[in-house]
Amino acid sequence: MNSVEFIINNLKELHKKFVQSNIRYEFFPNLKSHLIEITPKEFYDCDDYINEELIFEEKFQENFKNEDIVFVTSDSLNKINSPIFEVYSEQSGMFRTVFEEFEFANSFEEPIFYSVLEIQNAGNNEFALAA
Repeated sequence: MNSVEFIINNLKELHKKFVQSNIRYEFFPNLKSHLIEITPKEFYDCDDYINEELIFEEKFQENFKNEDIVFVTSDSLNKINSPIFEVYSEQSGMFRTVFEEFEFANSFEEPIFYSVLEIQNAGNNEFALAA
């Protein structure tokens, strides 16, 4: 398993544990760097999530010592511009519809297919919030 597959598999598991999260992931093959955005910020600051993130980072560093992984949120200086993987909470009303091959710059032998940035709105969802 390569680093991208490892991250995507773990992000899927992370989202199963925290279904209210929105997760976006961008990979920079030339830098061997992985940028993961977790939103909303209130969720990113949650102790339960922070513990899971630390476990994720430790597992990643054990397996991919020559690569970097960074977790950010909406107000971070680092921004995701070309995500190769995204998963949203049910409240966002968004989903993926198109998939295409993601080209790795001589990083791996086999191509992997990820969703491209084509998001459709699943409709106007209105929710009542209690204070």
